[in-house]
Amino acid sequence: MEVKARAPGKIILFGEHTVVHGSTAVAASINLYTYVTLRFPIPADNDDTLKLQLKDLALEFSWPIARVKEALSELGIPNPAIPTSCSIEAMKSIAALVEEQNIPEAKIFLASGVSAFLWLYASIQGYKSIVFYCA
Repeated sequence: MEVKARAPGKIILFGEHTVVHGSTAVAASINLYTYVTLRFPIPADNDDTLKLQLKDLALEFSWPIARVKEALSELGIPNPAIPTSCSIEAMKSIAALVEEQNIPEAKIFLASGVSAFLWLYASIQGYKSIVFYCA
């Protein structure tokens, strides 16, 4: 099964920081989009991995589901209906998963984004195989 979505970019013309104090901002969407595709492998695919593909950066990251489950076992079975904070232990486990991808230290922003992706994936999707394409 495959799910596709797109979201427009935005520009904040006025009030970007005032909204946190209850004031109004003026924002508009722009004609730049982020496209996302989630592909859930069928059992016949025999693919038990989590893949994150960042098309614009020509990068792909992947982890065996068993490795993700092992690293984040303290989460138990995630329930997406109940928001869960990311514990220090979970952050350390996620950092270890990201370090396995050998992301250069000069691209710390990328490592942070991949870490956030792993936390959201595990918290919402659990430990199911998925291919996540982002362009």
